[in-house]
Amino acid sequence: MLNRKLEQTVSGWLERTVTLSPDDGIIVALSGGADSVSLLSALDRLRKDGTLPPELSLLAAHVNHGLRGEEADRDERFVRRLCEEMQIPLQVLKVNVAEQRLKGEGIEEAGRRIRYGFFRRLQQQYGYRFVATAHTADDQLETVLLNLTRGSGLNGLCGIPPVRDGIIRPLLDCSREEIERYCEENHLNFVIDSTNTDTAYRRNQIRQTVLPLLRDINPQITSACSRLTDSLREDEALLSRLTRELLQSARRPDGQYDRNLLLFAPPALLRRAIKGVMETAGGDPEERHIRSVEQMLRAGEGVLQIPGEVTVKVKDNLLLAASRPARPEKLPYFEYPVEPGVTLTIGGKTYTARCVTRENFENTRKVYKNVLKFALDYDRITNGLIVRQRKIGDVFHPVGGAGKTLKKYFQEQKIPTEQRAFIPILCDDDGVVLITGFSCDHRVRLDEQTKRILLFYPAETY
Repeated sequence: MLNRKLEQTVSGWLERTVTLSPDDGIIVALSGGADSVSLLSALDRLRKDGTLPPELSLLAAHVNHGLRGEEADRDERFVRRLCEEMQIPLQVLKVNVAEQRLKGEGIEEAGRRIRYGFFRRLQQQYGYRFVATAHTADDQLETVLLNLTRGSGLNGLCGIPPVRDGIIRPLLDCSREEIERYCEENHLNFVIDSTNTDTAYRRNQIRQTVLPLLRDINPQITSACSRLTDSLREDEALLSRLTRELLQSARRPDGQYDRNLLLFAPPALLRRAIKGVMETAGGDPEERHIRSVEQMLRAGEGVLQIPGEVTVKVKDNLLLAASRPARPEKLPYFEYPVEPGVTLTIGGKTYTARCVTRENFENTRKVYKNVLKFALDYDRITNGLIVRQRKIGDVFHPVGGAGKTLKKYFQEQKIPTEQRAFIPILCDDDGVVLITGFSCDHRVRLDEQTKRILLFYPAETY
């Protein structure tokens, strides 16, 4: 008599987790191992006996990673024969993962990226809603232990998600022992990956050395871990919802976040909110970045650069995370008239011109120490004022220094050549009056007679 227990487990999992309609399709990730062969067989039998919609489409997908030579080719030949016997269509990707690695990417990471990219392309090609992978309860236990050794937070201890972005894992309630018994009692052939016993891989090391010890302590450790991850996922869902509500209440229309509202939250929510703010801006934060921003929030100020070219800033009781604006390799020549109140975008940055009184300027100077780099005496300008890109032959006389060409001045300031075209130059009829962010010309310097001061500065400065 055939063993149908695993099929019943898969059927129950599908009924609780997803809704399948007759016009749905599932792409089954088929390596040829016992797990994936069992999954494909169970889905096919459930479809044929009417437990699942008989019209449900199944497509097997196999990736030959090109890492195990003849053994990998053997696996490919096996899945081709299997799918032919089962009359299930198959798509195969043969690739040399080692040659396709990105900079800084490990073999396992590259293989996973290529594998799931292949599955996504098949989803788009066939219009199928789901990709089913054969992760088991034992895989779940190994993943949780691996994440534990890395110091993962709650999300990592939740292990492999049962469903995410169209990826479903119908075998998560099945142990590896149950799967091997299903294959034996139903006469299902499968291949064995020789690298599964190589303890150079951390997962195999846990499988070969750690799990036997844990099973001596608790023979039911696999099911105990499943109960743990189910419970933790419920906690994670609640905390995620509370974090979203916190961010919604703290977010202002300009995209910044109210520091005081964030600090009012418990630390667990605050750190999640910080992580969410940085990820929304395109950042890839680590735990140390989250802790640093938390310290900045408590101190009331600070700036931090994080991976993903994102700048995180705390200032004026606000938190802002913004990606660095993309700059073109070459900035076309620009020239615009300037008067108080004008706002211009130059090289991805927004600049504002503002005229202030001496008293107002001195008050601003107490807060922003570098404001002098953006200031000049407005009453000493000769006729019209423009902002433009540098030109060959521009001459500049910095305050307190000798006159020199703009090229020499930039060289002295160690400004890379490719950045010089992005620096706005303010000019009147007599020449350069301000190199934005550096200094005004000596003839428009501020002194005791200055009454009106023109500021020309990038928006993020003040």
